[in-house]
Amino acid sequence: MSRPPFPPAIYVWSLEQACLATACASEEDCPLLLLCPEESAALGGVPWFKSLVDKTARGKTLDLCLGLEAGCDGALAHEALQLGLDLIVFEGSQALREKLAAIAHTQGALVLAGAPPALSLAGLANPEEACRAWLKDNSPRS
Repeated sequence: MSRPPFPPAIYVWSLEQACLATACASEEDCPLLLLCPEESAALGGVPWFKSLVDKTARGKTLDLCLGLEAGCDGALAHEALQLGLDLIVFEGSQALREKLAAIAHTQGALVLAGAPPALSLAGLANPEEACRAWLKDNSPRS
C-alpha cells in the first residue's frame, strides 16, 4: 500500500488539541499535517489557525505542515495560500481549483479536491492514545 505524499493528518478544533497533536508528533519524531476543519476556518479564519499553530509549535522540533478545508469558499482558500499554508482542500469548481492550484504550485503548496484521511480529536475518550496510534500507523517512517 502506498502512502500519500504528505504526513499523517489530524484535525484540530482548539488550542488544546493542537498542543496535543504537536506534542505527540514531536515525541514520536513523526511529521504532522495539522488540518483546520471547514467550520473552524469559516468561524476563526486563517489568521486564527496560524496563531493557534504558532503557539503550539513554539519550542518543538517538528516537521509540520498546515492545511485548511475551505469548502467552496475561493476567497478563504486564496487567503490560506497568501498566508503560506501547505495544503488547501477546495471543493469548489474545477476552474477555480485549477487557478488556486497554479498559485499553490508557485509556493510549493498543494490544492486538493478532497481531504486526505485524517484523525479528528473531537469527542474522543482518549485523544492522546488515539493520536499516538494514528501517527504510528500513518507515519511515512513506519
